[in-house]
Amino acid sequence: DRDRDPRDRAVGGEAPAAGVDSTHGARRRRRSTHVWLLVFELARRVIAQIAMVQRLLSALAAAALAALVAVALRNAPPKLEDTALDAKFANFRDWILQHSGTGPGGDRWRAARSPLGGYGLFTDDALAEGAAMVHVPLTLMLTGARAPAGALDHPAITAAIAEPDLAGIPPLALALLRERAAGNASFYAPYIATMSAETPSYAALADEIKGSDLEVHLARRNTLDALAASAVEQALGAEMRDGLAWALATVRSRAILLTTQSASETSGGKQNRAHTQRDTRWCPDGDLCPALVPLMDLLNHQFEDEARTTGTEAWRESYVWRASRHFAAGDEVVWSYGPKPSSAMLLSYGFVVDDNPNEAVSVFMNVKKDEPTADARREVLRAAAAQLGSAHQQPQPGADGIVRFRRADQRSGPIGLNDLAVARTLTCPTAALKGAQAALIAGRPVSKSNELDALNLLRKMASYRLEGYAGGSAEDDDARLAAGTGSAAWRMVVRMRRAEKRLLRGALREIDRRISRVAKDGIGAVRRPPKPSERAA
Repeated sequence: DRDRDPRDRAVGGEAPAAGVDSTHGARRRRRSTHVWLLVFELARRVIAQIAMVQRLLSALAAAALAALVAVALRNAPPKLEDTALDAKFANFRDWILQHSGTGPGGDRWRAARSPLGGYGLFTDDALAEGAAMVHVPLTLMLTGARAPAGALDHPAITAAIAEPDLAGIPPLALALLRERAAGNASFYAPYIATMSAETPSYAALADEIKGSDLEVHLARRNTLDALAASAVEQALGAEMRDGLAWALATVRSRAILLTTQSASETSGGKQNRAHTQRDTRWCPDGDLCPALVPLMDLLNHQFEDEARTTGTEAWRESYVWRASRHFAAGDEVVWSYGPKPSSAMLLSYGFVVDDNPNEAVSVFMNVKKDEPTADARREVLRAAAAQLGSAHQQPQPGADGIVRFRRADQRSGPIGLNDLAVARTLTCPTAALKGAQAALIAGRPVSKSNELDALNLLRKMASYRLEGYAGGSAEDDDARLAAGTGSAAWRMVVRMRRAEKRLLRGALREIDRRISRVAKDGIGAVRRPPKPSERAA
């Protein structure tokens, strides 16, 4: 009986030993657990393989769909608008080459859609630094000499041209209108066909522009345009006035100031009149003449690309613009439109560049009307601007001085010497003004109290400007832009005012720092203005 299996004894009614039962039960449980673990592992691997196959199939399906879409897009006809523009630029290229104009590598260039916006000029071959990137004969350029006969002698046009901010612009705008009205009969028809037919307007965004530099400059621009429109209507009739807004905007966004000793009028490629001397009606200062330069105005903007301009044959027949850096084959050729702040870029060219190194916010300031020394203060302001190299910063008509807040990383810092000179002059006590004139004109501090008064005036002006903007803070503008709504023009305006708000906040921090330093250490803490020789260097 001892040789029988314990399970047999259990069946026979005899209880097996406790140790034997527990050992065999544990073994059975372990075998069962192991089996289930194998089943689970097998199931997991099967599921993983199925998921991998599904991902692979999804990827293959996505790739196949993308390939089908790409083929469809390649085979689909281009948009009618793009087709028409491509044809116009092809015709424009032929016109340039036919009349001895050249681009990079002579004819190794093309006009194509640019990632910077609109169309741009691309080089097919590598372009070395200093190489000619654009060569344009004077016979291809459109100047005020092509204005309608007799228009520039009309008293209304003469009065409009006398405005410093309009000089040279109405004659060129009238020349452009004349050529556009001629249609295909105009020698410049292939060139004019590449110009945008739209007239930029910010009237619908007046609330968004509020408080910005653009608001101030736009008001001045509208006044000048109204004056020009009235003059053109008196001289040539209402039909010419209808297109004047477009012509003025086109001239301001495209024209280049050129130094010429002679110019040519052309029609159909044949020279029909030679100007042996400059006409001050369309060359307002007798030297710099605004001109529309085909091909050159196709170049898009980048701040760091300052193209070098050279003349050929004593400036009489053509201009050459040379590359300021190397461009690889296939690159878009660009140049700088100049060191302009965002408000000026938007007003003239219709776009804004983020992180603009030339960002600035202007404040126009006046001497108190009842100030006994008002004339003396204005004279000091004019002399200081000339002495400190800021004479080109003309104040708004009716303003006596201009303060221009800048980025902290600019050479002058947020506050330049002329800005301090303006504030010092306006806050200088009447009794001390006569004795302080030399220091004010030279950009030197006058006294501790005057320096603190000047800095507090600048702080007040910066705070006033910052509080006057629409849209709240710069962070509020960030949120609006991140939302991705609004028109392209609206987004440009918001980006412009956001940059100005950030700049003013930086200027306020710098002013507060200077106030603390002067209050503690006196005018000895003020930076010494550079000598004229140092400024020139």
